[in-house]
Amino acid sequence: MAHRIDSTANPELAKQFVAGLRSADVSVVALGEGTTTLDLSFMLKGRHKGTYRDLSWMRGAPATGPVRASLQGSHLDATIYARDAASRSLAWTGAIACTVQTDDMNALAEGLGAAVGRALGQTVPKANL
Repeated sequence: MAHRIDSTANPELAKQFVAGLRSADVSVVALGEGTTTLDLSFMLKGRHKGTYRDLSWMRGAPATGPVRASLQGSHLDATIYARDAASRSLAWTGAIACTVQTDDMNALAEGLGAAVGRALGQTVPKANL
């Protein structure tokens, strides 16, 4: 990750996010050891509006009932920037849009990691647009 995904959120959520990446067959190594870095941006629309570079919008786990309930039904846009680790040049950009349907923050973090991992490097042919 270009920025620590757990910089202000519960470290367990970051572990779940990385577990999701790995479940999508993405190799995760220590910073400085890989060939690609990821930079993520999350935009949340709902009761908790904002743009984030980590999982702080999830408020950590376990989240209280009101926080969990307020995230459910929120719209989430995630943008993924994959950069060459050596040159820092942008190699790929992807976007995921979804509606939060769970109140389990660990499952949400793992699901987002898996979605990012599955999307990473994918291309949509122009004919499909």
